[in-house]
Amino acid sequence: MDVSAIARDIKNLLDVQELNSFQPQILRLLTSLCLAYPVSTANQWHLFLDKTGSAQPFLLSAVEEGTLALRRKDFTTASWILLPDAVQTVSALISSIPFTNWIGGDGRPSTRMNGGNFACRVRNAMITLMTSLTNLVTAVKDNISEGGSYSDESHFELIMMQSSLVAGKLCILMPFYDNNNVFVTPAVKLVQCAGDIFVLSARALESKRGDHTLLSRSMVHFSHVITAINDGGASISVPVKHWLSDASSYDFIGMLLNDSYSEPTLSSSSKCKLEMLTSIAKSAPWSITREPFNLASFREICANLCSVQNDTLRRLLGVKLIEAFIVGRKAYVIECTSERIQHNMELAVVPESFCHLLQSALKDQSSAVRTCAVTSFGSLLVTDWVVLLSHGSFIGSASSLDWTHVDSILSMCTPNGERSGNVRAAACKAVGDICTVCVGSLLSEEGLEKAVPFSDDFVVAISTKVCSEMEKALNDKTVSVRSMALFAIGNTSLALKDRCAFLSMHRMLPLVYACMKDKDDKVVGNAIRTIGHVSYFVYTPEFLSNEGGSVSDDLKLYGSLLSNLTGKVHDVLCDATGETSRELTWKQRNSAKKHAWGAATTIGMLLGHSHLLSHFDDSLVESALLQLFRCIQLHAFINEKVFAAAVNALAALPASLWQYISTANSNVTACGLATFFNFLESPQRKAASSYQANVERLAKALILIANKRDFCQMFLLRESLPFSIDFFYQWLISCDVQSSTLEQVVDAVTSQEVEHVIDVSDIQIFLSRTAQHNQLVQQNESMQPAASDDEDEL
Repeated sequence: MDVSAIARDIKNLLDVQELNSFQPQILRLLTSLCLAYPVSTANQWHLFLDKTGSAQPFLLSAVEEGTLALRRKDFTTASWILLPDAVQTVSALISSIPFTNWIGGDGRPSTRMNGGNFACRVRNAMITLMTSLTNLVTAVKDNISEGGSYSDESHFELIMMQSSLVAGKLCILMPFYDNNNVFVTPAVKLVQCAGDIFVLSARALESKRGDHTLLSRSMVHFSHVITAINDGGASISVPVKHWLSDASSYDFIGMLLNDSYSEPTLSSSSKCKLEMLTSIAKSAPWSITREPFNLASFREICANLCSVQNDTLRRLLGVKLIEAFIVGRKAYVIECTSERIQHNMELAVVPESFCHLLQSALKDQSSAVRTCAVTSFGSLLVTDWVVLLSHGSFIGSASSLDWTHVDSILSMCTPNGERSGNVRAAACKAVGDICTVCVGSLLSEEGLEKAVPFSDDFVVAISTKVCSEMEKALNDKTVSVRSMALFAIGNTSLALKDRCAFLSMHRMLPLVYACMKDKDDKVVGNAIRTIGHVSYFVYTPEFLSNEGGSVSDDLKLYGSLLSNLTGKVHDVLCDATGETSRELTWKQRNSAKKHAWGAATTIGMLLGHSHLLSHFDDSLVESALLQLFRCIQLHAFINEKVFAAAVNALAALPASLWQYISTANSNVTACGLATFFNFLESPQRKAASSYQANVERLAKALILIANKRDFCQMFLLRESLPFSIDFFYQWLISCDVQSSTLEQVVDAVTSQEVEHVIDVSDIQIFLSRTAQHNQLVQQNESMQPAASDDEDEL
């Protein structure tokens, strides 16, 4: 379909005066075109939004004329009737435009157009559009403020809905950085107008002025501009952050906090405000804590809601409000520097104000309330736990601590302490999160380790408690509980690596391995990822010197683990190449990919215990490495996460493993070299160029240990893993390899084994290069001053 021709025809139809009565239908056709062919339609944006000369683009003209009709309250004109369709079409068109590629700084070079006249045209058009939308939203605000009446209220509501939708999209889609910070000011004005409408509508409802239904809907529509979430739910949009940081939002925040939300039945206005407050608490918690009065009001609201004994819904809203604030505060702390945190956030506010409410909520009759409460505990910061465990001092002896909160959460991980499976799962996840912040080491802004306010005595005590409860939780009948128990064990193990050896974790390895046979794929996936972390405490450097029969059992377990995980990767690769006859559903195939991704990472961790390898048949290690190599060979056909996990696993392997491999009579080194050079030269690697540095390091590591036999096998593998001799030669020169390596290559290319796959001209290149290199080495040695006999005297 020729979308550009259709778009031009639509523009021409819109310009025909005799067809003015059909303009709404024509705009709906353009909207459908944007939805059906977004990329092609986006390239025609200039026909409807770009100002050329003195002519105003149709969509902007339609929005401005409709805004003028609204200001004049002229609700019979064609401009007023056309306005909702015009705004809806603008929404569809801007949704199809790839702003990041066109005017952003991080698009691919082939598609980025962020410089020159084109970028300026796009920026100017979007600034003009935001100005027009601000005028429209301002006109809506004025009409609400005046309590105007409309011949067709549904038409006015449609205008509110579409204008708020476009405003929210602009705040999310536009790149507000680098050369595009010119968008911030007009976008903030747009957000401020939306906030003003929300406040006006709420106050009109409280004073019982105006149409109740219309005011309620205006609150809902324009709340979406403020709560529009950016980056897949990570944070609010940049303009909203700027607005909430500005004094112009104080009235908005104050209005949210002035309501006690204590009326017997929450009104629609109160519900909308409470939803907004919860969203703000999660997305911008600093806007609540910056003023002592606001913080006090927020505490009071939470306490009032949580204390309503006969209203489960209201208690749930209260705990959700606390949870939102705690989760948002944690995200803010991770995002910002320590100095900024101390300036904008009162970190001690949670233990003092909310933890007693959460502790009570752990015993609530509602499982939803208990779930929110336990999740909130899992999002607390390390500073919170210092206060809760030891009232702010350094945590020393475990016996002197207040374990009330920790023990309550741990007891909820098993059926003996909690009847709801959802709550048990949330408790297990919270335990894992708590161990991450309390057991693991902290990092300063510079990435250096800082002292953790928790003693080793405490670490051993809490880890013992965790292992005891998670051992029971692994046998829970609820799938999500078993899955989150593995998450808790994995997080605890990972955190313990940075602190101290913990022998109690040793018994968890066979329990985690047993979970790899679970019927649920998610449990299997978590087990695969957890095994690598737990193995650290079993296969220590001192492991082989231990006495007793457990060493033999643990070695057998290691072999089973490595074999099983290698099989997970092999199955996915066979599925990708069609070598398997298994018929998998989409869900099964997706789970298999996740298992292979985790298996590749865990294989790397297990192979990292290179001191164990001499106790196993070389074929076991060879098979595991060959599957990781094959992930690189098939990188264009498999899930990128599986490929990335394989590369990262290989890159993290110790030099001792490669040295061990070099002594074995296998083709691993040759296969690795052929794989890496095939990848480095392949044109398909552009999609995976971010992993090139790791592959280059791997190639260098194998070059150093390769001998004549390895190079012969590498050249023979060129038939299945092609790479040019010239590329290999140039790569050796760029790496400035040693004479010994060049001699091994020359011995290989001149051997009878590869004479049928190497041209004579290529052989001559390597011979000449080796001779030049040796000559240069001899010259450098001859230029060194000879030591005199006097220098040998004492």
